[in-house]
Amino acid sequence: MKIKKKIHEAKLKQRKLEDTDTNTSEDQESGYADNLDTNGTDPSGPSKNMSANDSVATETNVSNPDALLQIRKFHNFTRPPNEKIFTYSAFFYFLGKRIVTVIIVRIKIVYKRIFLRNLQEIEAESVPSSCVIKEKYKEYVGREGDGTNVEYDCSGATQITGDISNATLDTNYSMLLDGEQMSFKEVQFDVDAASEAVNLVQTKSYDLIGTIANASIQYQSSGFFINGIPKTEPELEKKIGKKLDMEFIHYTSSKTHTTKNITCEIYNSSALYCDGTVRTYLSNITAAKCHDEKVYLSINTDPNAKEELIGSSQGITYRKNSSGLTGGAIAGIVIACVVVILAASIAAILLKKPTPPIDNTTIVGLKHLENV
Repeated sequence: MKIKKKIHEAKLKQRKLEDTDTNTSEDQESGYADNLDTNGTDPSGPSKNMSANDSVATETNVSNPDALLQIRKFHNFTRPPNEKIFTYSAFFYFLGKRIVTVIIVRIKIVYKRIFLRNLQEIEAESVPSSCVIKEKYKEYVGREGDGTNVEYDCSGATQITGDISNATLDTNYSMLLDGEQMSFKEVQFDVDAASEAVNLVQTKSYDLIGTIANASIQYQSSGFFINGIPKTEPELEKKIGKKLDMEFIHYTSSKTHTTKNITCEIYNSSALYCDGTVRTYLSNITAAKCHDEKVYLSINTDPNAKEELIGSSQGITYRKNSSGLTGGAIAGIVIACVVVILAASIAAILLKKPTPPIDNTTIVGLKHLENV
């Protein structure tokens, strides 16, 4: 319900902006807007020299899980030799906000001690950095995220080719999302992302990274499958059998929740099998975190799926099934039919032959086999 409310509020805000401001012009490729508000500094301006000791804002909000835009992960920072380009990647999480093509942020670059002949030494500089949505996620552009993980490839250009010792996200500047300015005060950072933003150079490089999209959950007696469409690099099947430590939101009651770690295995080219039980809302599956040194996977559920509580708790199983009946419902119908037939048979026998009942016990066995 919170997600639906956030999406509704975002739509109302967008309509209000369209009605009151008709002068905003956006460039989809550069992400630049001609008229910016006054909540922050435009990050798309030209690079400028700095001292290595010049401080920049690094404040990040880690206590607003309902924020419309969240940053989940920075990773794979690279600086090719003798190049003026640096690159890295980032996962953004859209919750009731339109998914965009380009996000621009500001980065402070600090160089290792260098001395160049006939050139003034540059200790540090402030540069714009553009994050462009990855090809695998372009189908999401224009949608209003409902807890959607999206990966972006980011890059920036420096004035010199010196080795970089530190690259810091400068939150004194705003972000530009396809030209729309947004203050970092409105953005939620995952705890890991907040730490990574202090120095992107030290972020992890992963052997496999991506998302399982349009995911559905299928429960078994002691675990559950997460099936979907893989958007990973490389293909998920190259890591079949790899075990991952996954963290899920787990409800201990209808109103209180905590987190629960479960070991999941890459089962095949499009599924994970998690050895354990969890009770959560379907939308909360997208907030699952992967704790692994070499693999980072996120999960996106079907945006048209019905929001409901799923999982296992105290012997009661809840399962998402957007079409048809759940296994529990089918079992309930079968049991009810068996009881009715049994009762009718006993009644017929008693009416036909009113003799003392024979001491006999009938055992009805039901066995349910779930397939992935």
